[in-house]
Amino acid sequence: MGFSPSSSSQWTFRRVMWATLVLVSVACIFWLLYWFHQVVFVLSIAIMLGTVIRPVVTVLHRRGLSQLAGVILVYLLLLALSIGFGLLLFPLIAEQGRTITAAVPGIHAMDAPPLPVINSSMARLTQLIVEAEPTLYAALPVEPSARSLHSAREPALEKYNA
Repeated sequence: MGFSPSSSSQWTFRRVMWATLVLVSVACIFWLLYWFHQVVFVLSIAIMLGTVIRPVVTVLHRRGLSQLAGVILVYLLLLALSIGFGLLLFPLIAEQGRTITAAVPGIHAMDAPPLPVINSSMARLTQLIVEAEPTLYAALPVEPSARSLHSAREPALEKYNA
């Protein structure tokens, strides 16, 4: 029963095929889990629920209740607990939703200035550029024909001032 290193390092065709099959099988299992993760999740929940309610149904069966009636009774009890839990949490969630909804306009007002402020800022910036334009043109060697752009920009300035 000795295990020699020389026998373990020999990769026969059969061992390579088995290793390949195992690797491909594991990859397929992960691929299937990726694509069917929701089904696997629901199935896992069903198995857990069945495992949890089995002892309760067994106790009810020993006391004279049929297994079907025990399962129905346990599920009705779980449904009642879920509804009660929802009724307890609904007012809290609704109140938090109203608080968030009331806070959203205030949060939005802090993030961005109102539109008239942006328009007046843009108008002031355009006015400063137009006022500084003759000085800039005087400082730069520009052809006289390029200075006519100043008169073409006057309607744009009036649009922002309006």
